[in-house]
Amino acid sequence: MSTVNVYFVLKILYLIWRQIQLIRLKPCLLCTTNCSTITPRLNSNSYTYIKSYTMRQSLRYETLKPVIYALLLVGVGLVAFGFIRFITLSQDIEHNPAYQFRAQNTSVQQLDESAGRLLMVEDLKLRDLQQWRGESAFIMGAGVVLTALVWLGNDIFRARARRAAAPA
Repeated sequence: MSTVNVYFVLKILYLIWRQIQLIRLKPCLLCTTNCSTITPRLNSNSYTYIKSYTMRQSLRYETLKPVIYALLLVGVGLVAFGFIRFITLSQDIEHNPAYQFRAQNTSVQQLDESAGRLLMVEDLKLRDLQQWRGESAFIMGAGVVLTALVWLGNDIFRARARRAAAPA
């Protein structure tokens, strides 16, 4: 990693840490009445109240909406990339001479030395193509799982927003 990349990674980590520090609400230790820090009274339940209030404020649907849609696009992109790569690799496998040789069930004894070497090289390429095709299926599956999880999370957040907006 170059120094520029390390600098940007450290900068991003610092910004994330700073946002966490800004979101965190601390109880007011100076007074026992309601004040600007939303702490009702300092007792054993005040930390729980602040913690739940902070989580509710930080997990609003409007705040997470761009993140949800970005993750949804990443999931759909992974599915599309995996599908296109799977199809192209399947076509490359069908056009591979080693695959065609296996499909014909021809005996290896009938080949001369140069054809055997060519077949050996093509068989190595065929194995690589099959491994890449399996990896592209894995990428496609990861995209489907990511899309499903983000869709489920989106539905959960929308349901919470509807419940909060509904009259009591």
